[in-house]
Formats: sequence, structure tokens, C-alpha cells
Amino acid sequence: STVSTKYKVSTEIALITSIFGVLVSVSIIIIKEHVSKVSNNLIIQFEDKISKHIVATQYLSGLDGIASKYAKNIMDETIIKLKEIKEGKIFLEQESYYEHINYCMRNISKNSKVIAINTIDSLRWIKDSNQTKYFDENIKAAKRGVKIHRIFLVEKESLKDIERINNIKQHMQEKNINIDIIIIEELRGFKSELEDIVIFDCPQERRLYIDYPDSSNRTNILYANLFICPEQIKIRYDIYKKLLNYTLPNKTLNKLLNYKDTKNEKN
Repeated sequence: STVSTKYKVSTEIALITSIFGVLVSVSIIIIKEHVSKVSNNLIIQFEDKISKHIVATQYLSGLDGIASKYAKNIMDETIIKLKEIKEGKIFLEQESYYEHINYCMRNISKNSKVIAINTIDSLRWIKDSNQTKYFDENIKAAKRGVKIHRIFLVEKESLKDIERINNIKQHMQEKNINIDIIIIEELRGFKSELEDIVIFDCPQERRLYIDYPDSSNRTNILYANLFICPEQIKIRYDIYKKLLNYTLPNKTLNKLLNYKDTKNEKN
């Protein structure tokens, strides 16, 4: 009644706005409790999004039908997001994803480990400015003593491409960045389980990021999911251990990386 009188809106809209206000308070409490071991930046970002939803509802409050439908959709989306967060899964848009992994790489402590499985076109490391910035953070972390193990899953034919070869060689030149290559055609039995991931394994906490490419541009990341629940991290870590059985021996790897594209050289 107070909301209806104060803002001069219908009882239905006032009720929706009030319910949403309660949901906001409850959601923030749940988020703070669940991600207490995660950076405060996560909480700040989510609270900011919730605040924007409140403002949007207030702006639309004068249009009963549309506002009612829009507010309900917002509440439904919020409940879904809260459920996912409670289960340890947090959706990240492209910009937020790179902010997260750069932050983690900058702040990961000495002697911690970073495990990465690269299933997306490796050219993204040189064609995507977000990825090149992240690689710089890799180099700095490696110099601090962080141990990074990156596995590139590639098609055999792609290792005849000079750009891709040079990209991998650049990774291998950095101390404490351990690089392995797996030929996708040689994998048996669990191709469907493969994802582009990075695991930050620190004494304080473990984080798993799974990123997804833009279908129209395989060198561009569209969005990602952050997992902080141990069960999901263990599943991916077990896949990583299985992949270690398929890494190329050094002799074979050196032969592939020293491939010369005579066609490109003539041009």
C-alpha cells in the first residue's frame, strides 16, 4: 500500500516491486554467504546488476501490463542465477571473464599451479587482444614462480601452419610455462568431454573457468562459466590427468614444431 500510494502505481505493480525488493535482500545475503571465499569483486558486480534491475522495474512501473511481465521475467532470471550460484556456477560475459582470469593470474601466489586445456583455435592467442593481454599476465606469473601447464589440443594438419607453430613456440620459450600438445585425431573415447578450461590451483582456493567460443569467430570468446564447487573442479581435473597419457613425446613434438611450410616460404 505504501509503495502504491507513494509512487502512484497499480496495486499489482506495487506488489511486484515489493516482492522484488525482498528478493534482492535475500539474494545478496545468499550470494555473500556462498562466495565468501571468492573475491569481493564478484559480490560487487552482482549487487550492481541487481540494482540495475530495480531501477528498470521502477521506470516501467507506469506501464502496468508491460511492466508486470518484464518484472516477472527479471525475478525468474534472478532466481535461476541464484540457484546456479548456490550450486557453485557463475555466468560471466566476455569482459567479466577476462577481468577474472587476469585478476587471478596477477594475484596467484608463488608455487601455485595453473592448469589449462586449450581446445579452441590457438590463433586466438595472437589475434585476440584480450588473449594477448592474458598471455602477458601468464609470463609475469611464471616469472614469480607460478607453475603453468598448458595443453594444446590440435588437429594434426593445423601444425603445418607457421602462425600456429610460432604461437606454440612462444609459449614454450617462457620459464615455468610447460607446454604439451595432443593430436585430436589420436584421442579415443572421451572427445565429448573436452572443454576449453583453466584451473587456478592455489593453497587458498581452487577455481575452474570454462570458456566458450563465438561460433562465427573461433578466435573470440563469447562467454564463460566460473565454477567454485569442488565436484565440478575434480571432474575437469580428472579429464586433465587422462589427457596426460596422450601428450606427444618431445622428439615427435620438436619434429612437428620445426615443420617448414615451403609454400609460404616461396611466397
